[in-house]
Amino acid sequence: MPRGKLAGYFMRFTIRDLLWLTVVMAVALGWLIDRSRLVLQFKEELHGKDVFMHSELERVERSVHAAWREALARQVESSSDGPKQTGPAGNRP
Repeated sequence: MPRGKLAGYFMRFTIRDLLWLTVVMAVALGWLIDRSRLVLQFKEELHGKDVFMHSELERVERSVHAAWREALARQVESSSDGPKQTGPAGNRP
């Protein structure tokens, strides 16, 4: 085939070819739109869980700090009463 006829042969499309291209593009576009919607929904849910976990972490930290303060206060209070023997009795001769 001459060069001009070969180029014209590859550039010919039938209505059926264009309809198939339209169907493929529509399915691909629909898939992309649905996928982006799902990604956005997932990010929103993840952000909501992140906010919940952050507030829960702060609550736990406050309770741990309060427990430590109480334990330290008891330690200071008990040490101010005087020396106490906390270990086992020694072996006396």
